[in-house]
Amino acid sequence: MVRDEIDIVACNIAYHLGQGVSEVIVTDNGSVDGTRDVLADLERSSPVTVIDEPATDWSQGPWVTRMARLAHDRFAARWILNGDADEFFLAPSSRLRDVLDDAPAECDLLWVSRHDFVAIDRPGRAAPPLEMLYRKRESLNPVSKHPIAPKTIHRAAGDVVIHQGCHDALAPALRNKRHTPHVVAFHYPVRSLAQFRTKVRNAGSGYAANRALPVDVGRRMRHWYDLLQRDLLDDEYRRVHHHPPELLRARIATGEVLEDTRIAQRLGLGTRPLQS
Repeated sequence: MVRDEIDIVACNIAYHLGQGVSEVIVTDNGSVDGTRDVLADLERSSPVTVIDEPATDWSQGPWVTRMARLAHDRFAARWILNGDADEFFLAPSSRLRDVLDDAPAECDLLWVSRHDFVAIDRPGRAAPPLEMLYRKRESLNPVSKHPIAPKTIHRAAGDVVIHQGCHDALAPALRNKRHTPHVVAFHYPVRSLAQFRTKVRNAGSGYAANRALPVDVGRRMRHWYDLLQRDLLDDEYRRVHHHPPELLRARIATGEVLEDTRIAQRLGLGTRPLQS
């Protein structure tokens, strides 16, 4: 599910196709930044299927459920990855498809830990994962202060139900669930100030319009949207932004931030703004 992700969506799709994903299904939720045109081009040239969803209530769970069931019914999927445009699934020691091919037959669902990459000053000439090469050692929700929720990879099921946020999947056949160390999800949620404002405005207004979801669902985004409404979101960006370079170096020295170039290496040569 995407909305105004022109800076990263094509890179995400190319990366996952390169990791052995056979089909990408995308729900575009009213993008106005050119994302929809990018998706139209990819649909003509790649194994990409696009669904247009104009509703504005951010019903991610039902919309991703629709895609997951389509993957089962139309494409005979074996495994399904429920991810966002800013999330890249990595099998550190292999291709993603090979890890899933080798998964034990009794395993139905894998919970994948997530790691946030940090916002830094960067050239902006390449896709974010080629320039954002530093992630948090521990990624915490700013509201709960608990680790951010994992993502799910699950065996296909025609009756599956995906939770809001894509953190769990339910179906009678999905009984054996386990955390896996063999796959991680790298997350690039804050990439620039303009992108951050757009992201929070889109998702936050959707959550505000959705009366069916409990208020504790989407707490991080609701928190950011509250800051946006109080004209404090730019302060939040400055708080999470690792600038100047000396600050980034200091956080690397303490172990709070780690350099991690694995996605960049699989996409191509990344650039290091810290060293430029």
